[in-house]
Amino acid sequence: MLVNKQFLFDNNVQSIQPLMHEIVEFIRANVSEARYAVKVNHCRHIIVELLTNAVKHSGAAHSLLNVDIEGDIINIQKIDNGKPFFLKNYGYLPLHESFVGEQVEIHKDEFYCIYAIVDSPCSLKFEVVEYPIHSPDQIMDMEEHYGLLILLKSSSSVRYLFSNTEGSNHFDISVSLN
Repeated sequence: MLVNKQFLFDNNVQSIQPLMHEIVEFIRANVSEARYAVKVNHCRHIIVELLTNAVKHSGAAHSLLNVDIEGDIINIQKIDNGKPFFLKNYGYLPLHESFVGEQVEIHKDEFYCIYAIVDSPCSLKFEVVEYPIHSPDQIMDMEEHYGLLILLKSSSSVRYLFSNTEGSNHFDISVSLN
């Protein structure tokens, strides 16, 4: 059975905490406690990161969050009409058709590398490759894309779509309850 709810976010930093709690309570009310307890922190991290990104990067006045719960999957989608995703050396989406299938390095340091795979001119999927830590003295460079790492580590999948016709950005995050 599908359960869903939409949440309007005013892209204001003071609204992050209250909306995060509202969304987490919606999830809690619609997922059995035994299954939810395992993924509660993952959902919380995803929601905070999506809301923070809306404030920091979108340039839009509002964002819409859709939360769908069906079977073993929680889908969290953030939609705004702000700036499209920017890929260094490629530019803003939509990209030229010739880039489809390319793996684009977004960020790399001694701990991990985040890649965007160009799914279509308007769509990206993301992957992370982690490297072993060899020294406790290594310092992690928590640049802008650390939030993307949080999304990747907390979810089953992360996808981005830019809708040319609507001029909107869609981040689609799935969390498996298994």
